[in-house]
Amino acid sequence: MFQPSYPRSDAVPGILPTPLRVSAAPEWTGRGVCIAFIDSGFYPHPDFSRRVRVHVNAALPTLIESRQFRVAQPASWHGTMAVAIAAGSGRRSAGRYAGVAREATLALVAVLNRRGGLREPDILRGLRWVRDHGHRFGVRVVNLSVGGDRPSADPDHPIHTLVRELDARGIVVVAAAGNGG
Repeated sequence: MFQPSYPRSDAVPGILPTPLRVSAAPEWTGRGVCIAFIDSGFYPHPDFSRRVRVHVNAALPTLIESRQFRVAQPASWHGTMAVAIAAGSGRRSAGRYAGVAREATLALVAVLNRRGGLREPDILRGLRWVRDHGHRFGVRVVNLSVGGDRPSADPDHPIHTLVRELDARGIVVVAAAGNGG
């Protein structure tokens, strides 16, 4: 019989917190680590907005860096969700739904273009920003949970090349498996 590595749902009321689901060590909080999230967009959610060091709009030919970001667009839910799951403080849930890296600082890199698309040139601009400017904020991890135009197994694809460059600089790149490709 299958035995899950987390408590049964009837043992813990409600949705299981991420650290519990993944058996995260409680002493690993993300303190001293800056995580760059490259995603569609972000809403200044109270579970993480105080720890945002920079917000970057990489969907424009000229990148815009800011300490603040405006009210979210409809597509901002994905990036907000990714950040809250990984690095939310749990403030809105009295600590119950804190992320694994709940003390990490954040660099939020939005790559959704004005037409509502996630295109590889914008994702590349976001990765290049991390490569060229991430050191100013101490970025040590990149979460890349958006897909581009087409899957590619070409080892010389520009995204693959940038990921290798970041890795060579000691930056961990985490990429979602995605819904397709």
